[in-house]
Amino acid sequence: MQFSKVFVVISLMSRVESEGEKIQLQSSRGLSNNCENPALWMLVKQVDRLETKLSQHDEKIEKRVKQCKNRLPHLTQVAFHALLAKSVKLHAAQTVIFGIEITNIGKAYNTHTGLFKAPHDGLYFFSCTFLKQSSTYLRIQLMKNEVEVQLGHAETSNADSGSMIAVLYLKTGDIVKVRHHPNYGAETMHGHWSFFTGYLIQ
Repeated sequence: MQFSKVFVVISLMSRVESEGEKIQLQSSRGLSNNCENPALWMLVKQVDRLETKLSQHDEKIEKRVKQCKNRLPHLTQVAFHALLAKSVKLHAAQTVIFGIEITNIGKAYNTHTGLFKAPHDGLYFFSCTFLKQSSTYLRIQLMKNEVEVQLGHAETSNADSGSMIAVLYLKTGDIVKVRHHPNYGAETMHGHWSFFTGYLIQ
């Protein structure tokens, strides 16, 4: 539609130039001026109106493009992978802080607090792999806004690992974290063998 309007404007401007040449010829003979040629005057006014409409149309397109960009936050990449820096003795409901950042696209995971904060609505995948230390038990939870969504444990007498996996729909600002189970006493998670991972699916 925009191209057809441009074609009309070009055609009208060609006609204006043609009429303008006639007026110049008439003026050189002392016969008339623009005011005495209503057809040319109408064409000029028509071109002005079309140029105004085209300008307004372009502004609307630019505005719509900006709106579309603002409405497509899901195109932003979000992914993190963090390592537990050293073995840590966990107490009741203590958040596990995976402090070594390996990947953190979008900066949604905080290596100082251990919290993942959803930057926008979407479907997310989370995984936690952990190793208990020596002969202790280890029972942990994957939490969404203080609600347990997955439970993990390692309970053999020797070194044992466990894992948790969850697919969650999050709203902007929702918090996901790994914490020690509140119903048990101190238990130790082994450093350098425990990871927390997550990414935006869509």
